[in-house]
Amino acid sequence: MRIAKRVFFIAGTVGLMAAGAAWAGNSQAYRCEMAEPPEETHIIYFGTGSTKITERERADLIWLADRAKGMVDVCVIGQADKQGAESFNLKLAERRAATVAGLLKAYGVADEHLVVQARGEAFGDEWLKDFVKQPADRRVEVRLLR
Repeated sequence: MRIAKRVFFIAGTVGLMAAGAAWAGNSQAYRCEMAEPPEETHIIYFGTGSTKITERERADLIWLADRAKGMVDVCVIGQADKQGAESFNLKLAERRAATVAGLLKAYGVADEHLVVQARGEAFGDEWLKDFVKQPADRRVEVRLLR
């Protein structure tokens, strides 16, 4: 399982300012972000500060692992909301991505197909910053690429 760490900066729309260095020499990480469109994208949501996967989400991941067979890359991209320190949120996003990737691997996705990344506080409403909790930002995206 390869891990590509990076932080994205937001200025109205997603800026890929910091991504270039993280992608250097990692064509899979680049492909995960830049593939238009991925074959499929699935979202796993988390509670505040949590990496816990519910039983229903485990069942979804079993189904998703079966769907991932025959894919070239299975991109697992962790994310956090803007609550708390950026460094904490990046580590939380990494742990979320690792949790999902570990389950996909346990359910049969080959390690060489997994590309694990973290965005930290990648998205959300820049103007509201820390004033609004953003449940949609507490997630892991799983992108299936052929």
